[in-house]
Amino acid sequence: MTRAELDRLADAALATLGDYGPTFRACILFAAYVGLRPAELFMLRWTDVDFGRHEVRIRQSLGSTGDVTLPKNGQARTVTQPPPARDALVEMPRRADSPYVFTTRTGKRFSKTSHYYYWHAVRSSCGRPGMDFYELRHFCATELLRLGVSHADVAVQLGHTDGGALVMSTYGHPSEDEARERLRRAYAPDVRRLRAAE
Repeated sequence: MTRAELDRLADAALATLGDYGPTFRACILFAAYVGLRPAELFMLRWTDVDFGRHEVRIRQSLGSTGDVTLPKNGQARTVTQPPPARDALVEMPRRADSPYVFTTRTGKRFSKTSHYYYWHAVRSSCGRPGMDFYELRHFCATELLRLGVSHADVAVQLGHTDGGALVMSTYGHPSEDEARERLRRAYAPDVRRLRAAE
């Protein structure tokens, strides 16, 4: 998924969900740029979001039976909040009656079922009826790799504890052309120095 496709998907929430659209639009963009698992996103509280440090603390996850658990791998973690994710939260209407960042239209914490209700409407209206919400997490990994972030650093953002092995095997490099451009930029200072010496 490209950034343009992600923007179209997020904007479909505005067209599909009426006055609730801005909230679900923010949910889509935040999930895509931060890379949280859906179950972590459902449990995210405003007290977990540090706008000043551009960080998000992942402390809980919603278990498959509705129980509150630790995140996968049994560890809380702190991840970065890229500018597009931060902007999405700032632009989103904030409910004073809930500690949760993302809620249903009535202000309740998401469950898998309630979240699916909104997600299904948005993805269908955007012409992607089979798209899994988890694909937004894949967008995060691919986007970070495209920007030149190391596999190990992407693993930290996603909450993997394998040092980047899963990221490497699953995503590799999204584009060989972009990889070559990053390599050229890495050596740009040396090339400029050599040209100046000639």
